[in-house]
Amino acid sequence: MRRLLLLGFISLFSMNFLFAQKEANNWFFVGTNALTFNYGPPQNMPCPNSLGDRGTAVASDTAGNLLFYTNGVKVWTKTHQLMQNGDGLLGIAYYQSCIAFRKPDSYRYYYIFTVGNFSFPPNDGIRYSVVDMEANAGEGAVISKNLYLTGG
Repeated sequence: MRRLLLLGFISLFSMNFLFAQKEANNWFFVGTNALTFNYGPPQNMPCPNSLGDRGTAVASDTAGNLLFYTNGVKVWTKTHQLMQNGDGLLGIAYYQSCIAFRKPDSYRYYYIFTVGNFSFPPNDGIRYSVVDMEANAGEGAVISKNLYLTGG
């Protein structure tokens, strides 16, 4: 009986420290459309930058705070400013030009993978860029850009 009570107490106590991962709580769409799921049902979120008609990618921290977003060509900060060195990515594919995610075992570095044009020369293939979220006073910076991965 003691073991059962101890197990129940530990379970109840540890539940206070369990948090859901909210890294996918912010969504950006074509044009200037954005949603957040941070406050229950989806709510509109400001997006002053036109993302065009490309696929987009968003990075948020584990608490659901927006870090950056991209349309595969430009990268914007959480304050909707162009990120340092955040222009000129080669994600020109219209169906899904990019994807972004945190480097495994790091809360500082993020990858942005971009898909270029496979139909016409020059064939840009798949490339990746690295974002350092501690750079530029915490606003982030693209520290490596358009590194060739595969394609062509």
